[in-house]
Amino acid sequence: MEKSWLSAILPSDEYKQKRILYFLGEAAVLNLIVLLTLFFLNRLFPHWNLALEVGLGISLIVFIFYVATRYMFSGMEYADVTTETSFKLERKKILIRSMTFISLYLLVYMIFIGVPRSEGQWSEILGLVLLIGIVYSISSYISLKRSYNKNRSLLDEECG
Repeated sequence: MEKSWLSAILPSDEYKQKRILYFLGEAAVLNLIVLLTLFFLNRLFPHWNLALEVGLGISLIVFIFYVATRYMFSGMEYADVTTETSFKLERKKILIRSMTFISLYLLVYMIFIGVPRSEGQWSEILGLVLLIGIVYSISSYISLKRSYNKNRSLLDEECG
């Protein structure tokens, strides 16, 4: 893996590298299927007038969502979480990172875009930021829980 540009973005752990490469490969095949499906749907139903941007957007979303979901459910992100204490500490860190993201996003938004002036603008920005924060928190918690359970079962196998 040393001679590829992917090594710059992959983790140094060989097991994680291999798993992530599988996820990327699976996502690429799935992406090909999505693109071919969109191509044939566009040919069969030309009155749908599917814009190129929509097709590329769908393809990109499917790719990112698939890789992120597979990684989240793999249980390999938190390899060092093996005790209840470390689980609770990581859970607290997830909450802190979520709150930090929400706060920083709002701050940066207000610096570059400006302070929302109406109730509708506040609803839009708060809704978006809270939704992203909640999705991040839930996905991180799922990943943590899967990692913890996987690590505990591996320890139980070693001890038993």
